[in-house]
Amino acid sequence: MKSLVIVLLLLIIAFLTFNGRETFVEAKVEGASAVTPLPRVQIENIIEAVQAKSPNLMPLETVFINPVTSFQGGDVVNTRMLFYNTEKYSGEQLDIQAQVGEGGASILAMTPAAHPDLAPGLAAYTGPKYRDYQEIQKSFDQELQNYLKGSRDLPAKEVPF
Repeated sequence: MKSLVIVLLLLIIAFLTFNGRETFVEAKVEGASAVTPLPRVQIENIIEAVQAKSPNLMPLETVFINPVTSFQGGDVVNTRMLFYNTEKYSGEQLDIQAQVGEGGASILAMTPAAHPDLAPGLAAYTGPKYRDYQEIQKSFDQELQNYLKGSRDLPAKEVPF
């Protein structure tokens, strides 16, 4: 009985060990065009061109880059990039259309895709806003007077003992 249990356990272990091996074959789709990825240097050129226009933007992530055929003969790409705005302390997602080449990149269009000013409740940090002490004291005195006036107008309650 003991040997039967051991044999069953060994069979289960062997089944689980050798059953999990799978080989993957790369499927090739006929008729699909292979798009060559944009070289890293050209992506860096796009980022440098954006930073030349807005030096307070620091790159965080490239969401996508889509090459587009241009009528002028150059390589034009549509890209969406996420930047950190060091002036407003917020993230900005920009849709950028740029013309890339050997000499660098030039920005054709740059529009915000998601901006903190467009979404309610997502206000960027603007720094501390201070008020004078006299203004604060006047506000406290006014609230105290309103509270005292309101408490005098309340009907009296009898408290049972």
